[in-house]
Amino acid sequence: MNHATASLLSIVLCVVSAGSLRAQTPAQPTFVDGDLSKLACKVVDIEVIDMPMMLVTIECTNRGNVGAEPLAFELRWKDRKNKTDELRKVVRARLPHIARFGNPTPAGGKRRYLLRTHLPSKKTRVIATVTAATFYDGGVATRPDLRIGKPEQVQRSSLIGTFGVTQVALTNPFDRDVEVLLRAKFTQPRNCTDLVGVRLAAKERLEWVIPTPPGQTPYLDPDHPPGHAVKATAFEVVDWCLVGRSDPVHATRLLRAPFEAWYRWSGEDLTVNGKFSYRGKRKRINSPGQYDDFACTGTFTTTSAGSTRVALDEGTDDGAHT
Repeated sequence: MNHATASLLSIVLCVVSAGSLRAQTPAQPTFVDGDLSKLACKVVDIEVIDMPMMLVTIECTNRGNVGAEPLAFELRWKDRKNKTDELRKVVRARLPHIARFGNPTPAGGKRRYLLRTHLPSKKTRVIATVTAATFYDGGVATRPDLRIGKPEQVQRSSLIGTFGVTQVALTNPFDRDVEVLLRAKFTQPRNCTDLVGVRLAAKERLEWVIPTPPGQTPYLDPDHPPGHAVKATAFEVVDWCLVGRSDPVHATRLLRAPFEAWYRWSGEDLTVNGKFSYRGKRKRINSPGQYDDFACTGTFTTTSAGSTRVALDEGTDDGAHT
């Protein structure tokens, strides 16, 4: 093979490689309404990390006719010692839980997800349910190759001292943001395995710092001040989901439930009437330290359009404006 042929082959391989990398990013699917009751879960494995931390493998079965991306779960069990019903919420993805796709449970199929939680014992009988999910067809993304670099120790400081923490290079191969959960092997502050999460911007290469010990929230804050040395020596991608574009409909759906739970009036087109009382002090001109008291009472009317009318019944506003 001559030099020209080798160069041409190198160019072709680079083009194929780049094309393959772009092909990993699926188009954003159309999200539809789904039924969480169609998603059945069971715990198939519990691995002790460091009591009471556990890695829990959940198998999700989708009995619906559209793919589902579980994003949050509830784990329930009975605490036999304290005779109480316990509940813990666990997430695969950061909030808000909208427009996520890439690693779904297919319609009529099954998928397993790895979660980290706290349990009193490996033998605890846990009931799992999905509490948040997106529903769509297509949009499946292959396991991302983050080109994980060699972990190294860097110095980070806090109010209590300077400590060595782990930094590792990660690269997002996708053309859109991705949230990834990685299984990490720690040797400091103790020998254990934990689940850690990170969000990478489209095509981002990140020098990711892990300043917090195992057992914290899965999605770490790299700017969190360290409390002691942290060392992780190996990482493996175990879960992922892409971050799609959201629209106002998504925000409306998220806010509707808490809005309706706290809103005191059922109608949207209404007028609110009420009474008020007001007391105040006015500083006397050219009389340091001396004030005149004034007070008033009245009524107000506020419409759904935002206009407000105030009427005084007694007293004076003494120059105040409404």
